[in-house]
Amino acid sequence: MSSILDSIRTAVGSAAAPLFDAATLYRIASRTSDGRGGYRVTREDYTAKALVDDYSAFLRGTLGIPAAERKLIILGASCSVVPQPGDIVTAQGASWELIEIKRDPAAAAYECRAKPATAPAATGFYVSLDFREVRNSMYLGQVA
Repeated sequence: MSSILDSIRTAVGSAAAPLFDAATLYRIASRTSDGRGGYRVTREDYTAKALVDDYSAFLRGTLGIPAAERKLIILGASCSVVPQPGDIVTAQGASWELIEIKRDPAAAAYECRAKPATAPAATGFYVSLDFREVRNSMYLGQVA
């Protein structure tokens, strides 16, 4: 049985979809050690609808948001997964790594704080500079 929140998510998705741009959300699907301090990754791709927006000068100054960071709004009904920190979204010709995600109670939209990123290759080889965090890794190229 669906709840009223599901109805809200669907209604907002239908009404707002024409206003949002096509986007792709990339998520690391698997990470396997190469036995030499690095690892191989594969990714999963999800279609979505998103808008890239800027923060006001007031919010940037008050919250200390760097000038390069943007606000991404992802339409909840347009994506089959819930966005997570570390996901990369390509929208409006640029790629962004999600840092922080907020959502409304119906999950109709996700407001994401994001920093510039490079869309990951479908499979690749990475060398970790900090073994505790994938964000601090350096991409060395696509695996043949």
